Amino acid sequence: TITPLGYPCNMERTTLAVRVWSRPVVWYDRPVDHSRRYIGRLNLASNPILWKETAPGHWTGVLAERVWTLTQDENLRKSNPKAQRKAKDVEEGSKLGNEAILKDYLQLGVCVENLHEDWTRNDPHLSQVAAWVSGVRILRQDPLECLFAFICSSNNNLSRITLLVNRLCEAFGCKLLQLDDRSYYSFPCLHRLAGKGVEEKLRSLGFGYRAAYVPGCAREVLARGGIDWLHGLRLTSYREAWTQLCSLAGVGPKVCTMLIVECQLAWEADICGAHPSSQRGKKKRDEFRARIDFGCVIVLWFRLG
Repeated sequence: TITPLGYPCNMERTTLAVRVWSRPVVWYDRPVDHSRRYIGRLNLASNPILWKETAPGHWTGVLAERVWTLTQDENLRKSNPKAQRKAKDVEEGSKLGNEAILKDYLQLGVCVENLHEDWTRNDPHLSQVAAWVSGVRILRQDPLECLFAFICSSNNNLSRITLLVNRLCEAFGCKLLQLDDRSYYSFPCLHRLAGKGVEEKLRSLGFGYRAAYVPGCAREVLARGGIDWLHGLRLTSYREAWTQLCSLAGVGPKVCTMLIVECQLAWEADICGAHPSSQRGKKKRDEFRARIDFGCVIVLWFRLG
């Protein structure tokens, strides 16, 4: 087993089972309170475009150009003791790489319970809903994937957004794996998205007016330094990150804010999702403004928006 370091809470242990496909199964023992299980809520706390429930309680998706299956159960270690054996054909570097990727993505170094206690002490609205958000996390998603997924989301519903993002990956990404009847693709790199003929191809795939924004935005990001520039926004202030993102093709003010929150590009953001010009939106903005500490866990904007 891999025993992670630096987890801040003293909790009962449950087991997070992680399979990186094409490699042996590895079981990660995580200090997570069994009453606050989060893997089963990936479809609420994250973008359901990225993860699919391929079996009851088992979630499969692409992360860091690898196909993963995650599940969580406090009884796994008892039911499958062979899984604790160290796999001989897994390199130490690969294990540590997978561990670091998952810990960063799920923000496992953040003590959710301490944050909930602090928030509920200071905000009556949060105290009313704290029970049903237990275990739900905002994942630290890849800013490149989020950026173009939000461009696809313009004037779209969830099923259409999922369809367009999948088509984008199939057309310009690399096929990683075939599991049963489903193929898994990597997210396209900036150079593929900025290439010639991308707009025409996307129009043929049903992207409509969004087809022009995808290559246009990709070229602008490349001109500013590419993926390193995007990740570098995590070192800037919220206002600076917001201003730079808002100047990209196809990116508006609301998309900027949501991108900053979901990728945790800055330390604070107004995450109220309602339209600011509406009376309902103004009321929500007055009642609920949140400061997002690095790696924080909160999903109220899903409900309020």
